[in-house]
Order: sequence, then structure tokens, then C-alpha cells
Amino acid sequence: MKLFHILIAALCLCSQLPAALILEIDVSDPSAVVFTAVPNVASANSSGYSAEEGINLIDFFTSAVGVVNGNSLLPSALSLDGVVMDSFLYGDFVFSGDNLNIYAADSSDPISIVAGEIPFSGSVTFNLSGVAGLLPLSGATGNIQGGDSTPVGSVFGQWQAVGVAVIPEPSTYLMIISAVGLTGFVFYRRRRSTKSAESA
Repeated sequence: MKLFHILIAALCLCSQLPAALILEIDVSDPSAVVFTAVPNVASANSSGYSAEEGINLIDFFTSAVGVVNGNSLLPSALSLDGVVMDSFLYGDFVFSGDNLNIYAADSSDPISIVAGEIPFSGSVTFNLSGVAGLLPLSGATGNIQGGDSTPVGSVFGQWQAVGVAVIPEPSTYLMIISAVGLTGFVFYRRRRSTKSAESA
């Protein structure tokens, strides 16, 4: 009986584990945002869904955006359970209207997410320059759910934003300019004193 209780506790603990990071998104160039499958990472959570041809990146944008359809900049190679993801749609659905939906524009194949299996492969590049100011910062993460425009099923993985170039604060620029100026001044003084010593 004790063994049974231990097994139940272990199962409850496993069900509360955070979803695995399965999709990385390089948002350093808003006109070419690259979505890449994390190699060989299996879906941490189960069931997912078995319907429709898309996924939703939950809380991807920093605030709500309007509904906009778009296509990839480059030939798509990102696939989910063998179905190619080649379009995006972002807008005000359920939750807070800050989700990004990626889906297969020309597919009627059902997608089946299974715990322990690798869901994604490859990568795709989208032009999100229209919402550049709302893109996530480097290190931001969120959940991934299935669905074409509306999230359905359980969370089966996580996304993470990477590759954002750090823009220095104005005070940092001032420090850099000061450091360069000071270095130049010291070099100038040393050179002048060397010339004085040579002429004497």
C-alpha cells in the first residue's frame, strides 16, 4: 500500500514539472524572426491535442495586438509532427490577445502531440517588423499550446526568445566616450613628454 502512495505522489509531482523548452525564437531582427526547434528535445507534457494545424505561443507579445495574417520570408522547414508550419496569425483571441499563432496554411493533416516524443524539427523565418515594438525581450519564455488561432489542449512545451542585441543606455555611451577621451589625453601627454625629453 505504501508503494502505491509513493507512485501516486511521484505521478502528481511529474505532472507539475515545467514544460520543456522546445522552440527558440531569435528576435534580434524583427523583419526576420527565426523560429528554431530545440534539437532532440521531447515534449515534456502530454496529451497536447489532435486537431487543427497550428500552435499558439502564449503571451508572446508584450501587449495585445490586432489580427494580422502573414507568410514566411524564407521557405519553411519548421514542422510539427510532420506538418509544415508556414504562416502566422497574431491577434486578440482568448487569454489577453498577446499570443502568436503559427499554422500550416495548406494542410488538413491532424497534428498529434505525444508526451515524450520530439514535436518540432527545423526552423522558419517570419517578418514581424509590423509589431517590432511588441516583441519579447531576450530570455522571455512562455507556454506552447495547440490550435489554429485559438489555444486548445494542454501545454506541451515552452518557447524562449534569444538573440536580442543589447542597446546601451545613454549613460553607457557617455562612459565609453569619456574612457576613449581620457585614453587619448593620456597618450597625448605621454607623447608630448617624450618629445620634450628628446629635445632636452
